[in-house]
Order: sequence, then structure tokens, then C-alpha cells
Amino acid sequence: MNRNVFSSDEVADIVFKIVGEIEPVGETHTDDARFNHLQTLLNTLDILIDEVTFLLPCEDRYEYSMQRAGQEVRKWIKDKRQQFAYNLGEGDEE
Repeated sequence: MNRNVFSSDEVADIVFKIVGEIEPVGETHTDDARFNHLQTLLNTLDILIDEVTFLLPCEDRYEYSMQRAGQEVRKWIKDKRQQFAYNLGEGDEE
């Protein structure tokens, strides 16, 4: 494994260190700052998700490496859709 590549957990740790804590604690001043952190994190997620979903049409390409990327994105979207539906009380647990 190339150690120049970070693991997903390492990347998440770095992002949370940059953004700051997001969980409210019930104290207005602290929670205002954490809400701003939450907004930053959500906006960052939007950017990252847009970049990832841009690869979805690759699943129709004949090159294996491009198909693999597109198929992985489609699988991720389906998994997240199911997870979000469940978290919102709109889906069944599987």
C-alpha cells in the first residue's frame, strides 16, 4: 500500500480537525459556533458528493477502469439512499 495515500478514517479525522466540532452541547455561544461548523461540513459534503457523482456516467464506458468507478459510485449512492431513508424513518431495516 502506498503510504502517501491516507485511509478514509485519517481523511475524516483531518476534515473534522479543520472544520471543528459539530455536536451541540446546549450552550448558545458554543452551539452557534458548532452550527457554523456543521454548515461548513455540509457544504463540503455537497462539493465532494458532486465530484463523486460526476463519475456515474463512467459505468457505461467500455474501459474496465472507468466502468468500475461508475459502478462503485452507483453502489455507494444506492447504499446511502437506503441508509438515509432508514435514518429518516422512511425505510425498512435490512
